[in-house]
Amino acid sequence: SSRLGSPAMLGSAPWKPRSSRTMEIEERPSSPWSGVGSWCGRHEEDDVDRPVAPRRTTWLPLLRASVEVDADGAAFVLVFPKDTNVIGGVLDPQAIIENPMVKAAQIFERPRSPSSFNTLRWHGFDRLRDRPCVQAWEYQIVVRAAVMHLLQKSDFQLRSFPSLDGDEDFLTVGMEEQGERVKRLAQRFAYKVALKSSAYADMCMDPNYNVGEHLSDFAGKLAAAASVDQALIGAFGGGIDQLGLAVGGGLRQLEGAIGADNANLQQRLHNLKGNIGFKVEKRADVAPADPNFRGGIPRDREGQPVPAYVAYSPDLAEYLSEFRHIDVLRLLRMHLDEFFNIEELSAQQIIVNYFCAGSPELVDEFNEDFCSLKYLFTLPDLASAQKVRLYFGEHIVFFFCWFSLYVHWLLYLAMIGFVCSVGVHLIPVLHLPLEWDGLIHVFMAFVLTVWGVLFNARFDAEIRANVKRWGMKDWVGVEVERPEWEPDQPESSRLLKWKRRLLNQLPIAFCILFASVIMEFALFAMEQRKLGNKLIEKWGNIVTVVLMHTFSLVWAKLAPKLCNHYNYRTDAQYNEALTWMVASVRIFVALFPFIDIIFIQNYTHPTCSNREDPLAGAAWKIYGSGTNWPAGLGLELASPVVKMFNGTLARTMPTSLDWLEEYSFVIDGGRCIRGCYPVHCDKVGLDGHYVCDTNCTATLESNMMTVYISHMVMTLLLGVGVPWLLTSREVAKEVNHANNKHSMQGSYDYMPTSPITEEGSGVMYSLVQFQAKCANLAPYKYSSWGGSFIDDFVEVAIGFALLTCFGMAVPSVPILAFLGHLVEYRLMAFRMSNMTCRPFPHGGENVGIWKVIFNIIGQAAVAINVGMAVFCMNPMRSWDFEHQLIAFLALEHSLILLRSA
Repeated sequence: SSRLGSPAMLGSAPWKPRSSRTMEIEERPSSPWSGVGSWCGRHEEDDVDRPVAPRRTTWLPLLRASVEVDADGAAFVLVFPKDTNVIGGVLDPQAIIENPMVKAAQIFERPRSPSSFNTLRWHGFDRLRDRPCVQAWEYQIVVRAAVMHLLQKSDFQLRSFPSLDGDEDFLTVGMEEQGERVKRLAQRFAYKVALKSSAYADMCMDPNYNVGEHLSDFAGKLAAAASVDQALIGAFGGGIDQLGLAVGGGLRQLEGAIGADNANLQQRLHNLKGNIGFKVEKRADVAPADPNFRGGIPRDREGQPVPAYVAYSPDLAEYLSEFRHIDVLRLLRMHLDEFFNIEELSAQQIIVNYFCAGSPELVDEFNEDFCSLKYLFTLPDLASAQKVRLYFGEHIVFFFCWFSLYVHWLLYLAMIGFVCSVGVHLIPVLHLPLEWDGLIHVFMAFVLTVWGVLFNARFDAEIRANVKRWGMKDWVGVEVERPEWEPDQPESSRLLKWKRRLLNQLPIAFCILFASVIMEFALFAMEQRKLGNKLIEKWGNIVTVVLMHTFSLVWAKLAPKLCNHYNYRTDAQYNEALTWMVASVRIFVALFPFIDIIFIQNYTHPTCSNREDPLAGAAWKIYGSGTNWPAGLGLELASPVVKMFNGTLARTMPTSLDWLEEYSFVIDGGRCIRGCYPVHCDKVGLDGHYVCDTNCTATLESNMMTVYISHMVMTLLLGVGVPWLLTSREVAKEVNHANNKHSMQGSYDYMPTSPITEEGSGVMYSLVQFQAKCANLAPYKYSSWGGSFIDDFVEVAIGFALLTCFGMAVPSVPILAFLGHLVEYRLMAFRMSNMTCRPFPHGGENVGIWKVIFNIIGQAAVAINVGMAVFCMNPMRSWDFEHQLIAFLALEHSLILLRSA
């Protein structure tokens, strides 16, 4: 990798491109923006006589073509814009920058790094000092030079080259994975690294013994042990982790660290080992306790390795694993964050974007299994998370762990749903009592509730296991400071507290508005059905789904604007607040129409009559002239002919209206039929009483299928289809532009490195160029085409909530959910690996606030399923209210106890 010009040269004057494909320094730019377009100095293609190295290519499934790999050794890529004098440039060189030193301080002064305040004292800022405003070209030159000065001073590997069509400059930043610079940063930040297998070479113990867990336990006991004081810890080297390592690595190292001449500390160590019961033996002197023990890194019950993690130290280097690309990324970001705010660089358009460099080798492996579309209908591999986390980081991998486990567990639920669905369809075929249909639905409600409880518990256990395997206990990541944060409004500010209280009411107000619209439409639809409007009966559920998606989309766009007013300092705080705000409202929007159908319409949409026979009058209003009476009832000619409320004559009626008694109530001398009235009845029992299905149940089933299918289609279309089309189109446009430019290269100042003519076929695209397009069109960011942790989790959480809360109404929904999520998992994995710009690989100890959200969904599922089983399904629906209430409380508390167990 070529090094850029010296900091002194960059600070003194800009670089100016010439038609001769070389660069020269000018003391003063000949035009306002000259030099900013090629601010980096010498581009790699300037060395026209250099030997041409063999090109390495990789296959991109999205483009269905090979591209050149041009970011070897890079960790980050910064994208700098050109001015509007260049075709495609976005910066106006004549724009006025007010208070330039204040804006520069927002970039370079980092509160957690006192040394960063020295940056503005660099002589390069002299041209901005004491000036109220400057032109954009001058401000850009100074700030870019300061960034380069810091990067070069940090001894990073740097390489610059322009984009294909020359409208941007790329700067790659990296370090050698096993270089001294990485080791120094790891030591400085106390970066945790896993012990390698040789660290356990002298350890003899039972093979089922969890070393990682015991070392952690040993450290805690060591701190609390009365027999060991700070003198013992200090004698080893000043850290419990190191002492625990030495015990884990063998007695020989610990004894040597303390020193044989220190009898007092040796005795204390001996007493400590006896008190704790930590059995460590020297392999050279004592035979293994288990002849089958093979040594190496201990494994958990599932056979996964569980190494211990300790802070990096040169003294322990021989026991520690090698650094990986993900470690380089994290250490590099920690270091950069101490000297400038990369988010503020983007906000001020010093850079138009930045992204983590991709690893074509890992992506090629992912395309063979993890995201291969040939495995579209294959169950996800639960063990693939170990490999995927080395590319995306633990934070994102926790989502894929949840999703893969969810798909596996859906298979079992789909089997039960298939059996129940077949049973429901066989009831009329075999002329079985309709009461059996209710029993099947009650059974399905019980299964869904227990399934949801057990699934959440299983995932919690999986998280705890992965935290141990990956060393994420007490993980502290990079705190990314938000450019929108206003320091003059601290957390203790009374104004900010009142603002947050007011903003907290807006999600509630939005939910009330949505509930009002849904209830009003449901009332309108019911009245239209009574009038015989077939159109509303056919399209009513479609309108409900459109309303749900519309309100959900509006809130998804509104929520980040509201969260910006909370004035959170870091991205982590902002994302947690945004997650709660988005998820709570969108899940409510998805669930409320069904809650309204089942629990509200029954009491808010009655049909009443005050006629001489009020029950018959109310029935005529609902069922009309006789063609809409529930199936299964015997009809006869009405005598005398009944005049209906709309003036028409009804000539047929059921032989008796006794079957309506349990669906009606008396009010003000009249009679009302509840909002959920029978639409299909069946005579059961020796006494010939009727068991009926209601319109609410039928509407719930219809809406449930429509919502679930539309949700799956929208997720697949918007989550994969649109970013695929957008990225492919933009890449094609850039390649065509570069080909046109290549054919007229004599009229341009320079040609970019990456557009390489291949056998006269034109321009060959490169991996960095493609990743830059993905960073623009499909970043891993909220409400973008590339998805985000919030968006992806919200979509599957909505499906999970619909399934666990209302899946009992349609036993076939688990089958649909299983097939849909099976496909969605692969497509989402394909999008993350091949379309979404690689996100920063954040670590994480769990899924954060999503654990709380899924627990709330589980509690809601218990209440909703028990309520539907008791108040809406046969046989308990016909019980007295007192008996229903007792059954509801008994079942609900039993399932709550099961969740807590």
